[in-house]
Amino acid sequence: LQNLYVTAQRDRFLRFYRLATAQSLAMSGLGLVAALWVNRYAVGWLSRPDYYAGDWTTLWFVLGFIVMAWGEHLGTLFIIAGKAKLVSVALLVEVGLMWVFASWLCPRYGMAGVAAALALTPLLVRIPYYAWVGPRSCAFSLGTLYGNAAVVLTAALLLILGTFLALH
Repeated sequence: LQNLYVTAQRDRFLRFYRLATAQSLAMSGLGLVAALWVNRYAVGWLSRPDYYAGDWTTLWFVLGFIVMAWGEHLGTLFIIAGKAKLVSVALLVEVGLMWVFASWLCPRYGMAGVAAALALTPLLVRIPYYAWVGPRSCAFSLGTLYGNAAVVLTAALLLILGTFLALH
């Protein structure tokens, strides 16, 4: 992708970037659906069954992993454009805000609160920042770069939520 960007092959870059976006979201979604199915058993097998933090904690962690995968994919634009320093701005704000949210939610909801903070904070900081600044750092617009990727992300989230509800 970086080679296509540097050599100004915009059409090929867009085609391959969109393919990488859909593939990244689909694969992370499928992997995390599997995690919903096996987490309880894996915790019991690797440690003790009473260490399992609960279904809501698992769901928050799974959603957090999807959000992190999406955020990391969005962050590749900064690397491709040679502007990696811009990534640190969002991450510094996000880490501070995540600590505040986790500190506030943990006493109220335990591990599920920490997992919720890990899932929601990137949605408030990193994702909007990367979505707004990332494409512009490569001289693209958000719509030009992502097209149907939002459909794939929505499908992945619905698949995760559907799996969670089916297990209960």
